[in-house]
Amino acid sequence: MSKQSALRLRDDLITILRGAGLELCKWSSNDPDLLLGVEAVPSANNDLDLQYTENVTKILGLYWNKDIDAYQYKVLMYNNKTRPTKRAILSEIAAIFDPLGLISPVIICFKIIMQKIWQTRVDWDATLPTEIEGEWRKCRANLIHLNTLKITRSLVGDGDIADIQLHGFADASLTAYGACLYLRVKNYNGEVITNLICSKSRVAPLKTISLPRLELLAAVLLVRLAAKYATSLSIPIEQKYFWSDSTVVLSWISSESAR
Repeated sequence: MSKQSALRLRDDLITILRGAGLELCKWSSNDPDLLLGVEAVPSANNDLDLQYTENVTKILGLYWNKDIDAYQYKVLMYNNKTRPTKRAILSEIAAIFDPLGLISPVIICFKIIMQKIWQTRVDWDATLPTEIEGEWRKCRANLIHLNTLKITRSLVGDGDIADIQLHGFADASLTAYGACLYLRVKNYNGEVITNLICSKSRVAPLKTISLPRLELLAAVLLVRLAAKYATSLSIPIEQKYFWSDSTVVLSWISSESAR
């Protein structure tokens, strides 16, 4: 979107909502010209301790770094020396906000642990089995690395676009399965940019399912993910590719009798 288009969109939003008695306020942009005449949202508080703090804004539960136009995460680590309970673990998991699934590989580890906790049938405030507690502490210790993660917001980059492709990947294990979407953009200078759009992960059902069947569930999840997000991008995608390393699933999909 050009600066002129963004200015028109800003003014149209103000006019339409003002006509309904709603006043838009606290704007944020990485272009100062778009903030002329409107109230800018305050920067994030210093106690967030994020890099480029003066340029970080919290938007819809995510932290947006205007300086580098990237999403960031903030995980608060408490030095809780008491043994964790089911209630405490669920509370910490719920505090990690990831609407687009950009950190699904991290979240799925905690989902798997939570499934194991439910299988033990322990009370909400009872101490956990030693093995599960060890898994939880190991995963929790790695959460601090999310604070250094930066994910580019823009999917298409700069320059004149020559070709846009959508690539989706599906995979599974005996404990979980998932899918993700990437946008591959090539400009006329020959530069290729690839960015993650979204992803989704799920734990495997408690009822035993074969690995090929789980791979098929991952493929179904991928198609549903593409149907939901690809159409909402408003980007002319010329080609779509869906990938799976399961020859069994690929055979099922291509076979008329197996459908």
